[in-house]
Parts: sequence; C-alpha cells; structure tokens
Amino acid sequence: TVADQASIDGTLTLATGSITDSDGAIDFGDENLTTSGTLASGAQTVTGNVTASATVSAEQLTSTDDLTVADQASIDGTLTLATGSITDSGGAIDFVNENLSTTGTIASGTLTVTGEVRATTIAYSDGDDAITIANGGGVTTSGNATITGDLTFGNGESLSNATDGTLAITSPTTTVSGDLTVGTSLQTATIDYTDGTNAITIASNGAVTTSGNLTIGGTISGGNVTASSIKADDVATGDNDVTITTSSGKTVAITSGAGAALTLTSGSALNINPATGSAVVLDGTINIDAGVVTGATSITSVNVTGSGTVSAEQLTSTDDLTVADQASIDGTLTLATGSITDSGGAIDFGNENLTTTGTVSAEQLTSTDDLTVGDDISLASDAAVLNLGADSDVTITHDADDGIEFKSKATADDNPFLLTL
Repeated sequence: TVADQASIDGTLTLATGSITDSDGAIDFGDENLTTSGTLASGAQTVTGNVTASATVSAEQLTSTDDLTVADQASIDGTLTLATGSITDSGGAIDFVNENLSTTGTIASGTLTVTGEVRATTIAYSDGDDAITIANGGGVTTSGNATITGDLTFGNGESLSNATDGTLAITSPTTTVSGDLTVGTSLQTATIDYTDGTNAITIASNGAVTTSGNLTIGGTISGGNVTASSIKADDVATGDNDVTITTSSGKTVAITSGAGAALTLTSGSALNINPATGSAVVLDGTINIDAGVVTGATSITSVNVTGSGTVSAEQLTSTDDLTVADQASIDGTLTLATGSITDSGGAIDFGNENLTTTGTVSAEQLTSTDDLTVGDDISLASDAAVLNLGADSDVTITHDADDGIEFKSKATADDNPFLLTL
C-alpha cells in the first residue's frame, strides 16, 4: 500500500494480485504495460501503444495513438473513433449485428451487410461519388448503372432482361413523360393517350386502326399504298397545294363506283396538262354544263355535246357533231365525210364562202351573193321550181317526163315571155 506515489525505476512484476487505486487514477507515464492476465479499470487512457495477449477490460478505453488487437476486440458498448480508421491486417472485420455509424468514409474490399446501410453517398475506391441517396430514398448514379438481374419496383412492376437482349417491362401501364426512342422494333397491341384512351390498335397482320382522326405531316409511301387501303367518305386536304405524283411510266387512276358520277370541282380553272405531244383521252361522253372548253389544239371524239361554248384551235369529230344552239367558226370548217344538217331551223353561214366538192342539199337554199357551182346542180323533185329575180318574177318549172316551163309574171297577149339565146 502506497499512501501517495510509487516511483519505480525498473520493472514492476506482480506474480499474483492486482494494482488498485482507492481514490484516484493509476498513471504509468510513458512506460509499457504488459500482462498475461486481465487489464481492468474504470477509464483507461493510453498515450502510447497497448499490446495485450489476453483481455483488456475497461469502462472507457481511450487511446491517443494506434490500438492494435492481436486476436479479437469485444466491445460491449460504443466504439468511437475521433480520427483514424479501423483496419485489419489479414482477415475480415465483423461487426456481427451491431450498428455502424460514421460521418466519414467506409472503405473495404468486400462489404457484407445483413441489416441496413445508411449513407448519403457511396463512392468508388478512388473516392469518386458513384451513388447519391437523398432524403426520402431517391437514388442518383453519377455514371451508368449495370443490372445483371431483374429490377423490381414497389407495386410489383419489374424490368427484366433475357439472354437474347429482350427487355421485358411488367406493368399494367407504362408511361413515358419525354421522348421514347426505339432502336429496332416496338411490339405492342395498343398505344394509348396519356389519359388511357386507346388511340392506335395494331393487329397481328400489321393492320393499324386509329380510334380518332389521323393527321400526317409528311408523306405516305410504300409498295402497296392503294386506294382500297385508304378508305374514307370524305378526304379533306390542308391549306397548301396538294400533289399526287407517281414514278415515271406509272399511272394514276381515279375510279368511281358503278353507275356513280366522278365529280371534279375547282374554285378556279380546272387545268389538265398532258405532256407535249400527248392527248387528253376521255372514253365516254363529255358534258360541259354552261362552261367553256378553251385552249385545246385538237378535240377528237365520237360525240361532242355542248350546251355552252366549245372553243378550239382545231375541232375534229369522227362522228356526228351536234350543236344545240349556235356554232361560231373563226376559220375554216372542213368536212371529210358526212353533212351539215339542222333539225328545226336554218343554217346561216353569214357572209362566209361555202365550198364543197360534194352535194349541197336543202329544202331552201338562200345566198345573198353569187352562187358558184363547179359541177352539177340537182333539183331532185318533180315540179321543182327555180326562181329568178329579186321578186322571183321569172320561174323555170320542171314538167315531169316532158321538159321545163318558162314563166314570167309579166307575160300577157301584148307582152310575151322573152328568151334570148
């Protein structure tokens, strides 16, 4: 028993027993303390190294330098590191089921956690932040995230990848707030609007059906875009010019149903522009209702019927040409065959010359100027009369089977008919 202080300049060896202090603290200075037993105290402060081959027991153990444990450290309480780190020279560090809290960095080779890991960031071994965890559970990666298994969400939704590179999305509804880019093929039966309304249905044969209007800002093209594949009661165009174009050598056909008319309505001129030297071929009857056909260099048809005006540089008809009102020709009218007939009135050539190598046949032929006949004149009826004079005062009348009769209205006993030869 030392009442005050024991100073030992050498080695203090205890074969049995212990060193105790009844009131204060035991201070070994900067001397080494070695024991094969148990070092037990209230609070222990070590300014150097503590090396123990057995057990070091203390209510509080404070080391101002490295604390090296050769076998195992068992702490029934809290291990607090003001600075420094916990390292293991050869094996692994196991905290069993105790909580591990640090405001610094946990760095290890393989880290196995059976409970929770609470941290704001998880960094790579070089210190670069890889994963950031926000309050509320939001996770942000600073680079790419590679998942070798399935990714499952809280309500049973999942993302899974197969060995063939197919990404399967298991979810009642999949919503994309931004752009969705698909590298090769998007396979789905329906595409809905954001409110769930079915917008596009895709059948197994590739047929696409829209539940509403379809607006196309570009071009519909393909090897089999036919009129039967684009069906609508009314097709409304946009505000710009509309052009239907086919490749060279191909035709564009517009066909109406059997017995139904095909109507082309234009707000202005209806222009049909064939290639130079080509014709506009219409197989059937052309009816122009109160309109005008102009600018045609040649019109070839079996029948041409117009209730208005037919205007052309050259009009050729291979059959009857019927004019319901009046034909005005500023040029030459040439008949290769056939005749000019009038069903009810008279034919008036105005002051134009009439030339023919054929026959002029009429019930009444009136000429206001000279009538020149290059060949025969035939009055093809019995008792036909040829009237001469402004008042038809002299006539030559056919007498059937006998001859002709000359007659003058002025003939009397003292005024005979005058025939000068």
